[in-house]
Amino acid sequence: MIRDSEITGRIRQGDEREFESLFRSSYVSLVRYAKTLVKDHDAAEEIVQDLFFRIWKEREKLQIESSLNGYLYRAVHNRCLHYISHNKVVEKYAREMAFNETGSNETPTDILNYRDLQAKIAGIIERLPEKCGKFFA
Repeated sequence: MIRDSEITGRIRQGDEREFESLFRSSYVSLVRYAKTLVKDHDAAEEIVQDLFFRIWKEREKLQIESSLNGYLYRAVHNRCLHYISHNKVVEKYAREMAFNETGSNETPTDILNYRDLQAKIAGIIERLPEKCGKFFA
């Protein structure tokens, strides 16, 4: 059995077969793990693929002090946390933009329901006796 340090050494030297072997043996379980965190299969795949892309791209700098498997899971975990954090910022920005456009955080459906309710109330007030109608006007 090849030790983790030998695998990382080979990858650092540009051994494509070793890298592909690591990718094939780890990919499915890493995607499954990422999906438990981000709740989106496509995003989980993208996170894991990006991790392996970066490992290969920066292979000459690759320094893994712990187990290779532990390193991969920790890297996926950190990337998932970054993804979640980024999505929260995007969602907050979208809500702020919607608020700025409408002057409130109401959805278009909320606005239509409110206008419908206003029309119904106005119709009821018109049917009230004159003195009662003045009270609501």
